[in-house]
Amino acid sequence: MNQTVMVVGDSSFDVFITPSETETVCSLNDKECLICFDYGEKILVDSLFTAVGGNAANVAVGLSRLGLSVKLSTILGRDNASGEIVQTLVSEGVSTNMVIFQEAAKANYSTVINYSGERTIFTYHSPKEYVFVEPDDIPDWVYLTSMGKGFESIYAKVVKYCTDYKIPLAINPGTLQIKEQEQLLATLDKVNVLNLNKQEAEKILGVDAGAEVQFLLNSFVAKGVSVVVITDGVNGSYVSNGQSFWHCPILQRKPIERTGAGDAYSSGFLASLVSGSTIPDAMLSGTVNSASVVGQVGAQKGLLRERERHQWLEDARRSGVFVAEL
Repeated sequence: MNQTVMVVGDSSFDVFITPSETETVCSLNDKECLICFDYGEKILVDSLFTAVGGNAANVAVGLSRLGLSVKLSTILGRDNASGEIVQTLVSEGVSTNMVIFQEAAKANYSTVINYSGERTIFTYHSPKEYVFVEPDDIPDWVYLTSMGKGFESIYAKVVKYCTDYKIPLAINPGTLQIKEQEQLLATLDKVNVLNLNKQEAEKILGVDAGAEVQFLLNSFVAKGVSVVVITDGVNGSYVSNGQSFWHCPILQRKPIERTGAGDAYSSGFLASLVSGSTIPDAMLSGTVNSASVVGQVGAQKGLLRERERHQWLEDARRSGVFVAEL
């Protein structure tokens, strides 16, 4: 019987644009990490692509493609973009029975500028009233991720729901949750899996950039998290369960567009863990899922299906990518 995961968080409609690199109106300053456009100019775009995105929708689709039963709790409006989101979820086998439609709400939007393999994202969170309705059937896992303003109440309700029913909880907080970190810090002892990138981990703990990853992992374990996952870009990923400490390098693939890399890792990791795999195997699954996604435009196009995942895992091993206990 397939394990069931309930994903709670925001979905969005994403627009991807790629400025023409032959135009002098755009330049990338690697030292200062700035993309610059001439003010008041019309910027030529080589390509435009639209897709469903948002952390919750990305992870829901990723888990579904890897064979899990997935239900998504998200807030949408009655606009066309919300309809596109629902159609995509249904086509991907994600249950939309827990999607809540609010007349005053609209879909969240993101405009993604893709340049030289990196992306800059402009995000609009439509105002909405966050509510949480318990599902009819208790899921095996809950994955809680990013939301907009007013998230505090629903975050508290989801954590309490998991605590009351003893449901394992995975959390990947968004920008606002990290900014309002007191609530997040207070719930860490109830979290089974915490997914962060290195910069997010440093912000939550209030430490300077450049902290040692093992220090970050140990800090979260000390606060009660069962399994801590920290991704660090080209440096790969690190995981600790309080007893062991692992590292997995990235699978080298030329990046086309990096949106959704973290969500792809999260869905690959969690799908394996929920299905009974070891932490090192889950790390490798997250790594290949992320490598596949950055080779496509958009956060969902490259998400692996179960049959594809096995081939990518074989390719990774042949390429010398393996998980080491440190």
